[in-house]
Amino acid sequence: MGKAQISIEYLTLTAIILLVVGVMFGFASITVNENTRFNSAYYATRELANAADEVSTRNGSTIVVEVELPSDVTGFYAFGKDVVIEITSPANTYEIYESSKANLEPTTFSTEEGSHFIAVKSTDTNVTFTEI
Repeated sequence: MGKAQISIEYLTLTAIILLVVGVMFGFASITVNENTRFNSAYYATRELANAADEVSTRNGSTIVVEVELPSDVTGFYAFGKDVVIEITSPANTYEIYESSKANLEPTTFSTEEGSHFIAVKSTDTNVTFTEI
């Protein structure tokens, strides 16, 4: 075996290893990005459901909640006892929700990415939401 052949084999092996590491890094990056989006959506639903529970115990009270929506939200609403965010990924659409103990007035929120301020108010029978 010549020195040139050994060098080419090492270069080929190094290229294959770099390719495998690059593909693994790409998948890891996509997974971390999706998990971050899903966690942000879950946190938003949990904040609104918790606020609804809190104001429902004090008739007439209002709390303003700031929630941060991730990218690719296709639906954001409250209905029944649930606060729901629909979020898309390249392959699927997911529903992330949190339930409240209170009856929630059916409401559809803006799906725009970023911060949203939402007033959560209790009435005699329901909890209402108003985007500020």
